[in-house]
Amino acid sequence: MARTLGDPIITSIRAVRPLYIESSLSAAIEAIRESGADAVPVLDGSFVVGVVWSEDIKAAALADVPQTLPISQWLDTEPPRILPNAGHAEARAILTSSRRPSLVVVDNEGRYLGLLTTLDLLHPTEVGIRPPFIGGMATPFGVFLTNGEVSGGAGPAALVATGGFMVSLLIIGVHATLGVLDAFGPRVNGSFSYAVMYVLPPVFFFVLLRVLPISGTHGAEHMVVHAIERREPLAYDVVKRMPRVHPRCGTNLAIGAMLFMGLIQALWPDWREVGALLALVMTMAVWRPLGSLFQQYITTKTPTRAQLERAMAAGEELLARYKQSSHPIPSFGRRLLMSGLPWVLLGSTLMFMLLRGVLLLFDLDPAPYGLG
Repeated sequence: MARTLGDPIITSIRAVRPLYIESSLSAAIEAIRESGADAVPVLDGSFVVGVVWSEDIKAAALADVPQTLPISQWLDTEPPRILPNAGHAEARAILTSSRRPSLVVVDNEGRYLGLLTTLDLLHPTEVGIRPPFIGGMATPFGVFLTNGEVSGGAGPAALVATGGFMVSLLIIGVHATLGVLDAFGPRVNGSFSYAVMYVLPPVFFFVLLRVLPISGTHGAEHMVVHAIERREPLAYDVVKRMPRVHPRCGTNLAIGAMLFMGLIQALWPDWREVGALLALVMTMAVWRPLGSLFQQYITTKTPTRAQLERAMAAGEELLARYKQSSHPIPSFGRRLLMSGLPWVLLGSTLMFMLLRGVLLLFDLDPAPYGLG
């Protein structure tokens, strides 16, 4: 859909890596080369204190000025600025009156958001400004995506259900393991029985996770996150080519924790400190590649078209809310809430209490089921 002069400029902003007040001329030359922009914003912390213009930096480079000098010598402390919710018509007017080729986009408090050039106004990108990093979660009801400030896709109810769903899978794994031990009966000695109870429940859990549709949803979540972070359009033919493995996936942490605890139990149980140190070294060496293998072959699978399109819709919703936001720096509490983890923890706690209550209601011991 064609943009009008009244549309907000946030759809046309480009992300230019900023410089800082302490930066050198060398860093400014590299930033101009890297961005190809007419200007590079200069920050003090996260606040804009000015810009350096490419024509000034190029002139300094041609004059063989020492590149270790600070950029303060070329700093324009009064560059034209604009808020992200301003329209294209206002941006054109400011560019015309300032006779500068670029505008610095800031929030209400002067924090840096991006750069807007004349070419961005005349030929706006279809991608627009995007959050640099995105987190997400697969739920039984679709994908949840967030940047810590806004979210898209599945809501709190779906996240609560996810917590209950995960606890249910773990309990099923424990129950299936008890069934295996009962089937072998007295042929299983105490130490072997303990090992089976430690190993088999996670195996059953991961098998169920792989078989159920949520692994496809998980794969779709990663593919959409990759597309957004790589500034690709959220089009099916593009997103379907994205990888299913993501380096920040919680699977990596879960596998690392399981590996660490398992190695502690296996390595020199009588020398706990030495065993823990050795387990930590071994875990740090392999947890990421091992987590990637688990993602590829167990916790994700190729999503169906419907799953991928629902994940893309969640991504579009996130980006739409991000574009309408003033981009304040969220508080720790806000980031924690928007991560979805409190809702998942609530769901897992409620399911734990529910299952434990049912067992007690029928005078059954919850301990063998992991609910003690």
